Amino acid sequence: MEGTVEPPSTRYRVLRAEQAFELSVPDNWKEFRDSSSVTLAPEGAYGNVNGQSVFTHGAIIGLSQASSRDLTRESDRLVSGILDGNAYLAVNGKYQRVRIAGRDALRIRLVGNSPVTNRREIVDVYTVLARQDELFSIIQVVPANDQASYRAAFDEMVRTVRLS
Repeated sequence: MEGTVEPPSTRYRVLRAEQAFELSVPDNWKEFRDSSSVTLAPEGAYGNVNGQSVFTHGAIIGLSQASSRDLTRESDRLVSGILDGNAYLAVNGKYQRVRIAGRDALRIRLVGNSPVTNRREIVDVYTVLARQDELFSIIQVVPANDQASYRAAFDEMVRTVRLS
């Protein structure tokens, strides 16, 4: 992965997944879908490193099974999984209470030096309980020095979430 990363477009399109959720995303971000999530990244921000799919700028939107209706417990479980898979990241601060789709939600920031870019990376994790047994999450990833140019796009994603 080398070269320039395209900044987020100021034009948006609606991303929908299986009548479970929808939200607005920059129209120049490519989608990579799997069974439980959609990764979105602009041109130049994704590729393979040592056989692993990676991205340096963008977001992962997903639904995961929730074993309880305890938002903090389910959020802790998700964050632990992210930290287990990305040993360079560490929690920076405490959960902040926010609202997503009119529901109580949590936001927490993870930071660390990315082994892909060798730059400080900021990962904001938003979580909200969705349907009966699901946790909806938005995981936003950006190098710290690019954060200002991604803030409007990231805020628009969170602001426009609709859950079924």
